[in-house]
Amino acid sequence: NNVNNITKYASLDLCGDETTWGHAGYGEAGSGITGRIMNKPGISKGGQIVVITDSNRIRPRAYIHRHKLHTMPDNWTLTGQSEVRNIVEQLLPHVEGEPADPSVKKIFKEKFHSTWDNYFSGDVIMDWLGTNGFSATMTCRRDRLPSGVPGKYLHKQKTLASHRTKIARFLHPVVAIKE
Repeated sequence: NNVNNITKYASLDLCGDETTWGHAGYGEAGSGITGRIMNKPGISKGGQIVVITDSNRIRPRAYIHRHKLHTMPDNWTLTGQSEVRNIVEQLLPHVEGEPADPSVKKIFKEKFHSTWDNYFSGDVIMDWLGTNGFSATMTCRRDRLPSGVPGKYLHKQKTLASHRTKIARFLHPVVAIKE
């Protein structure tokens, strides 16, 4: 990745998400890289990538194409969580103190923090990141709330969107930290 090669030190706060690109041509048959794109205005055919960037700059650090040919780690069932793991594993050799080929530039002074939306969240990826010394912030879907937290501590009812609730979420966000 050219951006990593010209970077002295990268930000320790990264942000990851998926992005869609339109393509009117043909892709390799059976690859799954290009296909029909649903629920994206103005795009009917193309593909998607998962990208992670510095949170304060538009500098992509790593990316992967979204398709069904990626191998899923044992006992992992959700694609989004596996994609986060693949991205972090791509960047792991760039962390100081981690084993890597001598040609790999060390751009992270320590293991970084990443932020992801609810498609990528879940117990499996949070456990894997924590076990490997990384930290992350993820929004949680109601069907992927942390399994070890009693339900009385979670607000499971849907909140209607209004000016009042939007301001409350902005001024007083709810943050859960798993230890």
